[in-house]
Amino acid sequence: MVIITDNDTLFANQRIHDFYEKHQINLKYASICHPHTNGQAVAANKNILNILKKRLDDAKARWPEELQGALWAYNTAPSEVTQESPFSLSFGMDAVIPIELEHLSPRVEITANFEPETL
Repeated sequence: MVIITDNDTLFANQRIHDFYEKHQINLKYASICHPHTNGQAVAANKNILNILKKRLDDAKARWPEELQGALWAYNTAPSEVTQESPFSLSFGMDAVIPIELEHLSPRVEITANFEPETL
């Protein structure tokens, strides 16, 4: 797992690095050459925390198990601003959910039958 954060000194102490190492979390920092990304990291983390809060209700100790689902929801949901999901902006295509691979959806069938020569 990777966490991208701004250059806040909160993330630069030994205790937090020990936690990340223990849980095999790779910490990446937003580039100081692009300070406008700092706010984006904060906004993304806020959205992910909101998703986790909705999923956990009273069972807050389950957050490690719920994090993957929360990240999937965040990364595959279209943004109101861009009308695109973070996944599609990163990879240039929509994410394929596992059920679409087992029971081929029309979108997956079209992609599977794609022949570049026909372009």
